[in-house]
Amino acid sequence: MLKKLIICICLVVWLSPVTWAADQTVLKCVDELAYGVIRLDTKAMDFSRSLDALLDLAGKTLKPGQVAHLKRTLDRSRKIMETDLGTFQNAGGREIYAIFSLRDMPTCFLACPVDSGVNQERLKTAIETVAQRSFHIQDLAIESHGRLVLAGKRQSLEAARAVTRSASPLWSSLLDKKPTRPLRIVVVPNEMQLRVLREMWPDTTGIPGLDQSKAMVQNCQWLTLSVQVVPDMAFEVALEMDTKDMADQAVALWKVMTPLLAMPLKVEADVFKQINVTSQGRQVTWSMDHGQTQTVLGKILLGPLQQTVLVSERMGCAKNLSWIGKAILIYANDYNDQLPPNLNTLIEKAEMTEKGLICPGSGQKDSYGYCGDGLDTSCEPTIIVAYDKKGNHAEPFRNVLFLDSHVEWIEEERFQALMVKVNTVRKERGLPEHIIE
Repeated sequence: MLKKLIICICLVVWLSPVTWAADQTVLKCVDELAYGVIRLDTKAMDFSRSLDALLDLAGKTLKPGQVAHLKRTLDRSRKIMETDLGTFQNAGGREIYAIFSLRDMPTCFLACPVDSGVNQERLKTAIETVAQRSFHIQDLAIESHGRLVLAGKRQSLEAARAVTRSASPLWSSLLDKKPTRPLRIVVVPNEMQLRVLREMWPDTTGIPGLDQSKAMVQNCQWLTLSVQVVPDMAFEVALEMDTKDMADQAVALWKVMTPLLAMPLKVEADVFKQINVTSQGRQVTWSMDHGQTQTVLGKILLGPLQQTVLVSERMGCAKNLSWIGKAILIYANDYNDQLPPNLNTLIEKAEMTEKGLICPGSGQKDSYGYCGDGLDTSCEPTIIVAYDKKGNHAEPFRNVLFLDSHVEWIEEERFQALMVKVNTVRKERGLPEHIIE
């Protein structure tokens, strides 16, 4: 699931230039509870080129082994996304609006405008196919609403279809506004959100900057985020305040807060100096050009992103080995307590899937070593029977499966020591020594 989340983040952030133009039919789904809208023009995207730009940046900031693992993950994401976009576009889809509302927090519902001549039923089938194939969403409701196809929770779609009032002039002006960057996210905090923030904000007396931050949030009228990746990276956030004085205070607050932000993010304070902060009237703008964006992304994004990828792969791998352990015991129960001669036997004899034998870290078949051939369940429960092959993960650790079906993430030195124990048992039973892979 975490990997699917990473794919979604990549879809939202790493885009090629698109044209922003609000569809009046979509604005009819925006009511007083809506607080955010994202619009993507899928046919103007160059997903592969954007991922290449990310990998190019990774090559300048991460170690070669880390880049290789990130590339494998993103290449799989590339194939999934290209397949999904192809399915959506072949059915006549183009634009996707994600509309965030208080009734859906923290999720959203989608609105896809339908051009004349497009078969809505075919488009709905395509959306359902993508939702089930890549995101395993089973409870998604998909309905027609005039020139729109809506997808989301049923109660959200009912509320969207029930909107009768016109969108506020603020929403209309923000969505119609042509951006200078390819991706545009618009956020307009509503009164209910502001009231919740007022009630939940802790007492921050004496803590530098936090009281001012609270005031800035409470006085925010709207916020937009614009991002561009190819051909050159660029980034811009615009914030509209109640008054010019509040906008000036926001700029001053940023200068005070940047050293405090650097510490928890574990980055150098100079990184934030790459961000240009200006105020004009009631509007505050944070912006970075190509070089500045590369510097900041390299320092504060790629490291955490790589770590997220590694953790996701490690967890997926452990899950695979856990299922392998259960399949081994099922096999042993049917074959007089003998362990299977190899892992592939589990596919035929214990309902194991081929995908379950592929480590997410390598993406290759036969990515697990097996040393249980010739053994049986009378062995000590803490003996290793299967493990990650060397190089599956960037870290000097391996996931290992023990006979009792539990899985551990252990460092290489301990793994080697435990494998000595395995070969001692094999020798005692007249079996050949297992050669570690």
